[in-house]
Amino acid sequence: MGEPVAGKFLLEILTKGMYSNPMHVYREYIQNSTDSIDKAVAGGVISSSVAAIYIQIDGAKQRIIIHDNGSGIPAEKTREILLSIGDSDKNGMDERGFRGIGRLAGLAYAKEVKFVTSACGEEVKTIMTCNCVKLQRLLQKSNAETSDVMETFKAISSFADPQPEDKDAHYFEVQMMGVPLDSGLLEENTVWSYLSETAPVDFNSQQFSQAQKIRDYFSEHCCPITCYKILRGSRKLPIYKPYSRTLSTGKQVKTKNTDSVRDVEFVYAEASDGKPLYIGWLALTDFSGIISDEAVQGIRFRKGNILVGNNTTFVKYFPSEGHNANRMFAGEIHALHSELVPNSQRDDFEPNAIYSEMWQALSKWAGEINRSIVVACLKQHLHLDA
Repeated sequence: MGEPVAGKFLLEILTKGMYSNPMHVYREYIQNSTDSIDKAVAGGVISSSVAAIYIQIDGAKQRIIIHDNGSGIPAEKTREILLSIGDSDKNGMDERGFRGIGRLAGLAYAKEVKFVTSACGEEVKTIMTCNCVKLQRLLQKSNAETSDVMETFKAISSFADPQPEDKDAHYFEVQMMGVPLDSGLLEENTVWSYLSETAPVDFNSQQFSQAQKIRDYFSEHCCPITCYKILRGSRKLPIYKPYSRTLSTGKQVKTKNTDSVRDVEFVYAEASDGKPLYIGWLALTDFSGIISDEAVQGIRFRKGNILVGNNTTFVKYFPSEGHNANRMFAGEIHALHSELVPNSQRDDFEPNAIYSEMWQALSKWAGEINRSIVVACLKQHLHLDA
């Protein structure tokens, strides 16, 4: 019998299979950029005040560019790192990306993907190109040119001769060319909205009056919200979280279709080992109805300030009427414990003992706010309608 083989069709699973929602491509590349920026800041290469991620979308040319001014990859390590799959040296605790597969996210949604990088102090930049059209051909079941995953990945990857670069430059850039028009990845408004909900960005203090109060509470508990400057388009406009001083509530109550955020309530818990478990905030409004704006609807999980799941993930923590209850709230739960690890698709956390502790604590809290806030407000509204 021959040696076991990791078949080439794993690449299909690790690209389109893992990232069935095309928008997740942005999340994965931004996640890698934040880790690179953290490394650069920690190493004194750059200050956090000038660290940034730039995103440009060119619908006419069907091109996307995601550029960060983080640490970059030293030239001598680029082949080893860029050609590796599922072999990351990230620990999964301090860094957001750690499975070594996020780099593959764009391969299913472009004709060609280029990775361009340079490290500080080096006078060269490295360019690796992935031929995604060739990848689709090699992954056809009738094609026998390659058999295992690494052979296939190397067959579609090529490195240009080293090119000159400013020795003070440091960056990593992803270029996606030939992005399908029907993928949604080129629809700027949709992308900016997705990033405002998902990416590790800050509140807009001018739009959300509770922003500083939330920042202060988190800092007082030694859990400051780590935010990154993500700039969009040629004008390099910053992306912010979508929260504002009012919430649209549709027409559940005849005389009112917006609620003002009057205040915020906080929640914090430690795990059985004494380490911080989670910290969060909840918008306090008149709770006059279900929030109609899905960009802020629902209590949401975040780890490393990146969204985990979506606006319905917290539903299961409420009692039986959880779906409607969760839609009346706006807020965030930031997972803090190192053992609270997002799963590979980042739609929930990996199950373990610490996750069970979070489940029990948040289920109790959800029941309490459901009884004290939602049920009370619903009774009040029924009384007013009568």
